[in-house]
Amino acid sequence: MTRGIPPLDLMFLLAERDTQPSHVGALLILRPPPRAPRDYVAALVERHRAIQPRPPYNLVPDIRVAGRPVWREAPAPDMRYHVSHLALPRPGREAQLWELVEDLHSVLLDRRQPLFRVRFIEGLQGGRFAMYTQIHHAIVDGVSGLARTAAALNDAPRPDDIRSIY
Repeated sequence: MTRGIPPLDLMFLLAERDTQPSHVGALLILRPPPRAPRDYVAALVERHRAIQPRPPYNLVPDIRVAGRPVWREAPAPDMRYHVSHLALPRPGREAQLWELVEDLHSVLLDRRQPLFRVRFIEGLQGGRFAMYTQIHHAIVDGVSGLARTAAALNDAPRPDDIRSIY
């Protein structure tokens, strides 16, 4: 499947530079449900890796010198690349989390892959963990990205009810 890249989305792709990424990021600080097993976050990561992304999260840009720029469907997105599991060193202060997210956010998304990444980050003080999401502005704007994130959240911990933004 291919489809043309709309002009505004193409602008975000063409304007991007190493020093000027065109992705948006969201950081959620979360608490596991009561009595969660020790491997709760690891299991969450594996469950997210099992989800196959839907459009536009399964598309890669194809921008050639000649011809119309198009989105192409990625044949089999590598979900181990897109969903990763990290841990902060002790003591797991929020300042350490912000430093890590700053480093992660400064790196451009790989255009040979669908343009999103999700990192689950364990080790925050108080047993908390974080979920940091990067999505290229060419596939989602900040407002709709937040709406998708809100729709994926669960206000009652139901381990069998995994919803994703991708």
